[in-house]
Amino acid sequence: MKQTIKMVIRFLTLILWMWLIFGFSSQDASTSSVQSGGIVEFLSRIFHIEVTENFVRKTAHFILYFVLGILAYNSLGRLKNVKFWVVLAFCVLYAASDELHQTFVSGRAGMIKDVLLDSCGSLLGMLLYLKLPRKEKIKNEV
Repeated sequence: MKQTIKMVIRFLTLILWMWLIFGFSSQDASTSSVQSGGIVEFLSRIFHIEVTENFVRKTAHFILYFVLGILAYNSLGRLKNVKFWVVLAFCVLYAASDELHQTFVSGRAGMIKDVLLDSCGSLLGMLLYLKLPRKEKIKNEV
């Protein structure tokens, strides 16, 4: 029962994160630009460096999908017979569907290079997840 609850929580967390990404992608160009501009202003003020809106946008892509890779592997990778490449394919397909979705949003466009960036973020997140010690691993080693 306890394992079932943990698995449900893992899947719900993954779905909520995917919903967050979908929400960001649903914003029209002007709303998205205002958000990115606010982050640019904040970073420029805090670190006294010039930051571009493009840098903020691409970093956001990478980070969102980095977390998606971790959450996807934490939930899907624990299923019986689900391999690393299947989880990565899931993340890549979600990135591609997200970019396709953006083509229907006012002022937005889908870009192959964003799918590649998102996929790299997911891949790195999954690899980091595999390298991090987890409670189950630690218990087995003791």
